[in-house]
Amino acid sequence: MDTLDDDDLALLHAVQLAPRAPWQRLGPVLGADPVTVARRWARLSGSGAAWFALHPSLDGLTFAFVEVTCGGRSEEVVAALVRDPRVVTLEHGTGDRDLLLTVLVPELTDLAEFLLTGLPAMPGVRAVRTTVGIRSFLSGSRWRLRALSPSQQVRLAALGGSGASAGADGHDGPARGTARGPARGSAEYRALLRLLSADARLGATELAERLGVSRVTARRRLAAAFSGDLVVRCDVAQPLTGWSVTAMLWAQVPPDHVDDVARRLAGLPEARAAESVTGGAANLLLGVWLRTLADLQRLEAALAQRVPELRVLDRSIALRTAKRMGRLLDASGRAVGLVPVDPWATPGD
Repeated sequence: MDTLDDDDLALLHAVQLAPRAPWQRLGPVLGADPVTVARRWARLSGSGAAWFALHPSLDGLTFAFVEVTCGGRSEEVVAALVRDPRVVTLEHGTGDRDLLLTVLVPELTDLAEFLLTGLPAMPGVRAVRTTVGIRSFLSGSRWRLRALSPSQQVRLAALGGSGASAGADGHDGPARGTARGPARGSAEYRALLRLLSADARLGATELAERLGVSRVTARRRLAAAFSGDLVVRCDVAQPLTGWSVTAMLWAQVPPDHVDDVARRLAGLPEARAAESVTGGAANLLLGVWLRTLADLQRLEAALAQRVPELRVLDRSIALRTAKRMGRLLDASGRAVGLVPVDPWATPGD
């Protein structure tokens, strides 16, 4: 599969909006038989062209962007880092860094352990530079393919909530009463996180069997997880989208303008990430997907006109993405493996 047709794009946009909605509900919106929709998704996911990514919400966690310079041994460093559940995304970059990592951990002390003892001791690592996230204004979970009509999007937005805990079979609705799940970081929570990372559409019946709990307990945990604690998104092999260039911009604005500018940047159609950051010269980080390299110059020129208080300090082009939100990717951007995101992992897990 080298391209996505209109039906593929429509389905992928649909599951971006309602990732756990049953096929029986997605089919009518897409104008297709639910069995056909399910088979199409199986073909896309089976080929690695599309997949679900899942991670805990950033509330109460520490996230950072780590630039790594390697002494000509970047492939060895990558092979080790992609297996670390705390390294949620890893890209080969241009400029003063060989690699750009997105790291998610519980506390600053955990970040210090990763940066001061784990990473420098790794053979091949020559230098490390880190920017710590303060607030995320936009993440890849909100990026859309824009293949559906406005009326279809409205219908699917309604399904996004109703399908949150339903699961693919459509028979596992939310548990009654207050949704309560295991404590964040507990063994039960991490087990749930691993299972849903592998299949974000798991229903309560199958989840109960895998966890060894009652169906009621499984329903309760799903309801709690998808009421805001876990973020699930549909990702697509980037070359198939037409937006084949990934760029990161490190920027600086006056401190009292950071939130306003970040919100404005988050509204750009090219934007995939917009974060306020600290720990370096930059206080804003913008991640974009572009159709061509020339679009980066046009984007920066437009930003200079529309956001004159913003000064771009540095930029990097991703030469290859080895891992995106826990999914291991091949050179064509297709999913070929999984290391579930787990901020609470320790070396050797």
